Amino acid sequence: MSVDLMNLWSIFIKGGLVMWPLLILSILSVTIIIEKWLVLHGVRRTWKLSRDKFFALVEEFKLKEAAIYCDQFSPLMGRPLKSGILKYGSSKESIMTVMEQAIAVEANDIKQRMGLLACIVNLAPVLGLLATTIGLTVVFHAVHMRSNALNPLSLGDMSSGIWQALVATSFGLGVGIIAFVGHAFLAQQINDLFTDTEESMQALANVLHSHWEGEHAR
Repeated sequence: MSVDLMNLWSIFIKGGLVMWPLLILSILSVTIIIEKWLVLHGVRRTWKLSRDKFFALVEEFKLKEAAIYCDQFSPLMGRPLKSGILKYGSSKESIMTVMEQAIAVEANDIKQRMGLLACIVNLAPVLGLLATTIGLTVVFHAVHMRSNALNPLSLGDMSSGIWQALVATSFGLGVGIIAFVGHAFLAQQINDLFTDTEESMQALANVLHSHWEGEHAR
């Protein structure tokens, strides 16, 4: 085990200075992926467990209790629904407009650091390629200089220099793939969450509007 770790560390060091920013990017991407997944999972789980009770309160016309209950949800779910309840008595379109405005504000918070993760997707492979290009330039410059001195590099020396240069590209691609998969997964989770929220907003608007019409039809 320790021998394998030593070998990995040796390979990492031979990749050059660019390996350090790539390592930072890898840690950053994994941290963002885990943190965002925990937040999104918590939001959807809380709403799944609370949805029936919330709509039961609304259908029983306990709007004050329902509005207070919204504070137990995440802001992405709670604030749009609460703003819709507070607009009770307005038209269905007005209720939906208020809730859409509220969710637009909360969307910025839930999407935080997604742009940074997308940047890592592109930046990591480019950094790895840059390191490899620099490494190959050094190798072929050495080949040229040794040839002029009538002391050419052996094939083993050349292959050693080339594989070391390719280490950074391999690592950069690996970081980029992890960030890409994480970004795609989180983007889908966010889209699903927004779909759930919009469906709940539409259902709330329908219930509030139907109740208002029922009250004024008597």
